[in-house]
Amino acid sequence: MTPDDRLHRARDAERLANEPFLIEAMASMERKMIDTLIEMKATEHDARYLAVCKLTVIRGFRSDLQAAILDGQEMDRRRPGPP
Repeated sequence: MTPDDRLHRARDAERLANEPFLIEAMASMERKMIDTLIEMKATEHDARYLAVCKLTVIRGFRSDLQAAILDGQEMDRRRPGPP
């Protein structure tokens, strides 16, 4: 991968991070986490632990989704014929 390719990939990832569908998916995960805390009648310690877990999951989800989309775009670019 050339430096230009890496630059384009980084720009694509930045653009994807602000896509409405991705933002909505993150908000949905956050709402589910809040509902879980309420159902559990979580203590402050539990809430902090789950907040760390949530951030880890969201970061992983976001990263995996961006990587999958970028890989798909790369495959489309390499495919012979019209898009």
